[in-house]
Amino acid sequence: LRRYKRRWTVERTIGWLRHFRRLCVRWEKSTHLLQAYLHIACAHILINQVLG
Repeated sequence: LRRYKRRWTVERTIGWLRHFRRLCVRWEKSTHLLQAYLHIACAHILINQVLG
């Protein structure tokens, strides 16, 4: 049961990240820019979850 809950959380988060087009279509050539956009997207998701 614990494994299923964790998998669901990961798949839900990946689903939210797919709303960010810049992450889906990789236009950036450098990995540090891609990682920066990933951090921004995760922060955006967390803020939306906290604020509702």
